[in-house]
This record gives sequence, C-alpha cells and structure tokens, in this order.
Amino acid sequence: MIYFKKLKTKQDLDELLHFLISFEKRILLVAKEAGLNILKHTGRVEVRIYKIKNGLKLVFEDFSNSLDIKKAFLKGYSTSKTLGIGLNLILNVVMRWRL
Repeated sequence: MIYFKKLKTKQDLDELLHFLISFEKRILLVAKEAGLNILKHTGRVEVRIYKIKNGLKLVFEDFSNSLDIKKAFLKGYSTSKTLGIGLNLILNVVMRWRL
C-alpha cells in the first residue's frame, strides 16, 4: 500500500487529489468522483491505494449499508435527485482505460 487516508471532509479529499496529481489525469477524475460521492452519501470514506503491475489500484470503502449496489451503477440512478452519472462515469472511464 502506498497511500491510506480517512476522508471526512472536502479538504481531506483535496489532500488525496494532491497526492495523485503526478499520475494520469483519469485517476484524478475517478478519485474525485468516488470520494465526493461517498462523502456526500455517507460522510466517511477510507481510501487505500496500491501500486500494482500495470498501474494503481484505488480502493474506496464506505461504511453504510444503505446503497443498493446493483442500482448504483445504472445510468441516471440517484438517491438525492441529482443527474445520477457519478458512478456510471467512473465505470465508463475505468472500462475504457482497460481496453
């Protein structure tokens, strides 16, 4: 593991993004979307970043049981009357990146 942080505020997320600034821009997009989404809905996130053979593995762990994960990645799904594109955006960026 090359990074660990508990995120409770936007400032904590900014520190994570500062750490990632030297990596590829898509990593920043994924980290920002995931961090903001979990902070917004749970208020507490643990982030772990691992160096792997082909790049980085980002793990965002939330501590709520209220998310229906099957619905969460559907385009347009929202629990807070937003556009519902955050998690779908992450999925699209990551899937295109792997091609």
